Amino acid sequence: MKKGLIFVFIVILIGILIYLFVPIGKNPISINIEYPVEYFTNKKPIVLSIRDKQTGIKDIEIKLIALDTPIELYKRHFEDKDMKTVNLRLQVKKQLPQGEAHLLIQVRDHSTKNLFKGNVLSVEKKIIIDTISPRIVILSGANRVKVGGAGVAIFQAKDKNLKSVYLTVNERKFNAYPAKSLFGEDDVYLSFFGYDIKNKLKNWRTTVVATDKAGNISLAHVPVFWESFKLRRRTVKVTKSLIEEKIKEILGDNFNPQNPLQSFISVNRNMREEDEKQIEKICQDSVTKMLWHGRFIHSGGCKVTSTFEIRDYIYNGRKIDREYHLGYDLASVRNAPVVAANDGIVKWAGFLGIYGNTVIIDHGLGLFSLYAHLGNIYVRAGQNVKKGQRIACTDTTGLACGDHLHFSILANGLFVNPLEWWDGRWIDSHIMNKIEEAKENLAIGKLSKY
Repeated sequence: MKKGLIFVFIVILIGILIYLFVPIGKNPISINIEYPVEYFTNKKPIVLSIRDKQTGIKDIEIKLIALDTPIELYKRHFEDKDMKTVNLRLQVKKQLPQGEAHLLIQVRDHSTKNLFKGNVLSVEKKIIIDTISPRIVILSGANRVKVGGAGVAIFQAKDKNLKSVYLTVNERKFNAYPAKSLFGEDDVYLSFFGYDIKNKLKNWRTTVVATDKAGNISLAHVPVFWESFKLRRRTVKVTKSLIEEKIKEILGDNFNPQNPLQSFISVNRNMREEDEKQIEKICQDSVTKMLWHGRFIHSGGCKVTSTFEIRDYIYNGRKIDREYHLGYDLASVRNAPVVAANDGIVKWAGFLGIYGNTVIIDHGLGLFSLYAHLGNIYVRAGQNVKKGQRIACTDTTGLACGDHLHFSILANGLFVNPLEWWDGRWIDSHIMNKIEEAKENLAIGKLSKY
């Protein structure tokens, strides 16, 4: 009997010792570091969350070690055992050395584990301290841009840890592409941009935004003189036959014969909006070389039937819709040949909603041309095309009442006035001269270093 009690006592003692000294099971403490991930700047707070849903958090200690010097960031003891979660945003106000460092986090809970010292979780995270913002140098001079038109900005963005660089016009983002093929430098970027004809703004803030991997941000103003542009207004009569034939053809089984006007709005407004979003998405990725040269062209012998304009749609004497026509309509004969406006690579070739059979050509560095309402298409996505090469023929696909070509130019997904790109003198003064000016400023900047 005594031997049995002794055995039970020994087993219980061993169990207690194992519980107190041997880590069994998953550590209930968890540490989630939201920032920093790899790079760190004291312009942003350290963001992390600590949890222990079993016995509660007892102690937290956070240090930063840089150049073998520990810097205490946070130290706190919690008597309250109900403290299950602690969310921290630590703003480091001290000046920090650049380069490699270590973030140390140690957390202890109220558990009786570890001889009543509690569970402990220590995390050491290697980070790179970078508190210096990217340097932006605008290389091109002031642009003169019409609302609805296009411009170009060329600039340097210098930072060994650069993450992203782009241009904004108010809230709209325009990609900036590395332009080493033009300037021979890795840190020179070019961005085509425009002022959206749909926006009635009085102030167009045009800004370069550069961000590094640590989260440091730099902004630089792009000098632009903008000019208003009066859009042509045109009235389009919507007929019953148009709705019953063309709209029904586009919507198919979704056509509502009980409410034909609703079906028309569904196509002319809603589908148009979705198609323009898809086109913008298609034009967000461009090759990093300027593939085009000289002015853009179109097939000869054609007549302009519509311009960059606002259209009021009238049905039975009543206005039912207003939309923007973001291109030029060119008509000649039925199934007229359609040629590439300039050298490039076919980005899209296929059906695209109200635009019907469509070809989109990437001319490099964010510049695209669009050809819509086509019949047969003779090119495929990924194919190189030359200026003047036949790519399709005209037809009435999509929301087209007659056989014609709809032609558009897009700057980083924004529709801009094609009339500018058909004008060689405009291209020379607004685009090519800016590129040459940037090359000169880049050379001057290099000489000033010596």
